[in-house]
Amino acid sequence: MQALLRGLVGAFLVLLFAASGAAANDADLDVLLDGVARIGKPGVPGPLAVTGPEAFVVWTGRDGADLALPLVVAAHHEKGKLIAFGHPGYFGAAALAEHDTARLLANAARWLGGRRGRVCCWRQPELAERLTAAGIDAQNVPQRDWMGALDSYDAVFLKPSDLDVEEVERLREWIARGGSVGLADLGWGWQQLNPRRVLAEDHPGNLLCAPLGFVWSDGSFNSIDPVAQDRGALSAASAANALKRLREGGRDPAPLDAQLGAVLASAVRAVPAHDARLLEPLEEWLGDRELPTPSAQHPLAPKDVAARLAVVVRHRRVAALPPEEVEAAPTADDFPGAVPESAKRRPGARVDVAGVRGERVTTGLYAAPGEVITVKLGDEALGAGLQLRIGAHSDELWNRPRWERDPEISMRLALDRREVRAASPHGGALYVELSKDLESPVQLTIDGAVAAPRFTLGRTTAAEWRTSRRAPAPWAELEARHVILSVPSSVVRGLDDPAALLELWDRVMETYPELDGEPLAKRPERFVPDVDISAGYMHSGYPVMTHLDAAPWLVDHDRILGKPDPQVWGLWHELGHNRQSPDWTFGGTGEVTCNLYTLFVLDRISGVKPAQHTRIVPLAKRFEEYRAAGADFAEWKQDPFLALYMYVQLQDAFGWEAYQRVFAAYLQLDERERPKGDDEKRDRWLVTFSRTVERDLSAFFELWGVPTSQTARDSLSDLEPWLP
Repeated sequence: MQALLRGLVGAFLVLLFAASGAAANDADLDVLLDGVARIGKPGVPGPLAVTGPEAFVVWTGRDGADLALPLVVAAHHEKGKLIAFGHPGYFGAAALAEHDTARLLANAARWLGGRRGRVCCWRQPELAERLTAAGIDAQNVPQRDWMGALDSYDAVFLKPSDLDVEEVERLREWIARGGSVGLADLGWGWQQLNPRRVLAEDHPGNLLCAPLGFVWSDGSFNSIDPVAQDRGALSAASAANALKRLREGGRDPAPLDAQLGAVLASAVRAVPAHDARLLEPLEEWLGDRELPTPSAQHPLAPKDVAARLAVVVRHRRVAALPPEEVEAAPTADDFPGAVPESAKRRPGARVDVAGVRGERVTTGLYAAPGEVITVKLGDEALGAGLQLRIGAHSDELWNRPRWERDPEISMRLALDRREVRAASPHGGALYVELSKDLESPVQLTIDGAVAAPRFTLGRTTAAEWRTSRRAPAPWAELEARHVILSVPSSVVRGLDDPAALLELWDRVMETYPELDGEPLAKRPERFVPDVDISAGYMHSGYPVMTHLDAAPWLVDHDRILGKPDPQVWGLWHELGHNRQSPDWTFGGTGEVTCNLYTLFVLDRISGVKPAQHTRIVPLAKRFEEYRAAGADFAEWKQDPFLALYMYVQLQDAFGWEAYQRVFAAYLQLDERERPKGDDEKRDRWLVTFSRTVERDLSAFFELWGVPTSQTARDSLSDLEPWLP
């Protein structure tokens, strides 16, 4: 049904966008898509954005709202051409071997360089090999000084984030003279690797291509469109065409504008601040009309095109303002919350900063929405590579189908001057983030913030806490040795002494290395509840994110310690995700092996044996039904609790000690011994567990339908077979 609806939408868009140049690049698309029906999906690709008439969309992917954004784009620039992909893996062996990806790249090479063109693949040996096999004169060039021979090539393929600024300028000049370039990169991936830089302003590919009509944008695809789309659907994924259609439609959004809004929002977030082609016309179209803002009571859905575009445009404009001109966001009082006007703004609050690379260090201070704070740094702090973060809620919701708050309410900036002034329209708790380990504290002072409730286990006394819990900031922090809880202040105002709670949290954290043998990370884990999060009800990461209703039971000692609770299960599950090893997690077990930690915590902390847990007991019947139906491994991989029961049977028979010894054996593997791919991982798990418990588990794996190789099974022939 979904495919049919997409087909109908595509057919409508052919008509809708015909006047916008949908057929303008038909001849180019005929060449690029010749013989291409499907392409692969390396990793988690991200979108690009077509912002000018020079560029056009070649292939699309689907965002969280199942709307189409560009995955592959191409462009003409003076005498040259470009084609760009939304993941560097499109130049790699795995994607090139999938479906018609290699055919698309060969078509692209011929389109860029002509049938007899000479092609340079800079640091792309696998692509060079496939192009050569397709009859193209392609050469892998690993040298850094490859640009010295640029004029001897007709086309070059490269990853643009490998370029420096000087190379970007030389490459653009070469394209203008008739050179052609194939590019592959990943916006969200680059942003993760360059947290101190801005994708729209600093990404080398965007520096190169923004003037040429396209850029890499943030976000990721849930899926890519499986088959070549019709030309109208491709045209509809262009922000330049969407803007034209929006302005032609007048002040009222036209039908199917959810698609139009999605491509415009993605593009506006990605273009450099000085690029006026989208921002200024959109501001003119929005005008001064009153539009709803996102809230939990009135979320903004994809159909709310004008309101969502207003949020995006406001975010871009505010990000470019000097701190003195930043005003409180209209949604700030709703979330994360207001700061009372009567609350004392503290002058010269001293903060000592130490920790490990990547850590978010609590200051105990809070910035009020729209108010300027000033950070002053001494010599040691100035050279420490510090960053200031305003707001614990760093989950971005841009790709969510519904916005229950502004999609981005946390901000970060470099502390690279003796005095840094900052203001956030949403406000938030203040943190100092570390780009390197700091064993000895460095000091800084902060003016203009207000105090937040804060309890640090082993340092804050009960008497000090009774004063601190009344601090005016709307968010509080409770710090154990191994975990930090960020919660609304309202849930801790009546908490008399958090010490026992935080000691319990530390006991929980200490069970994780007891199971897998890996020491705890030097930085404490973090939990942050939010009105909405980027994925699921909870998700792993730093911090672990959960929904706002979890805040009261994050600080409820008895509930955490008590008997089975489905929400508390989720806490230990997400921490398990942060620790599970890919060596013993194969396809179908991503949501399974993390729950070994869940069951271990519940056993050690709450006294609930795995086989007796209320979630596990019904699985005995489910297992018998699964066996009777033929034990289909595909079904096993789709049912995490069914799969978990297989692991529970092993625990019930051999105890947690067996798991501890198995995980210890994995820690001893050197790089050559680590399993590669799911087949090797299943074999390794079978052999390692069997050798650990001195029983041949081959029949047990067969009972469950989990495939292993004959070689692995034969290697266990000296052991006594075992079945539960």
